[in-house]
Amino acid sequence: MNAKHLTCAGLGFRRELIPELKSAVPAAISFFEIAPENWIDIGGLPGHELRSFTERYPFVCHGLSLSIGSPLPLDEVLLHKIRQFLDQHQAVLYTEHLSYCSDEGHLYVG
Repeated sequence: MNAKHLTCAGLGFRRELIPELKSAVPAAISFFEIAPENWIDIGGLPGHELRSFTERYPFVCHGLSLSIGSPLPLDEVLLHKIRQFLDQHQAVLYTEHLSYCSDEGHLYVG
């Protein structure tokens, strides 16, 4: 089978969906998408639940807050936290907004 015959669908991983996903992940879902900034440094039950999914399913990450388009220097602390998150959860892909979203702090961490 070649790549043009492969189809897959992902689902944005949100805390509100965890109870239902714990019961069953629909067969149509091939992977989950997550914004690392929304989960970095999250421990306790939500952190444990996330880990239980990243151990069993592929995850891709899409960053929201690096502010690559900003005239300010890159937030290296955030960059290192993202790298640790990607490694910890074995993310298969990471993308990031090419935007300006900070001015002495992040304007979006949703």
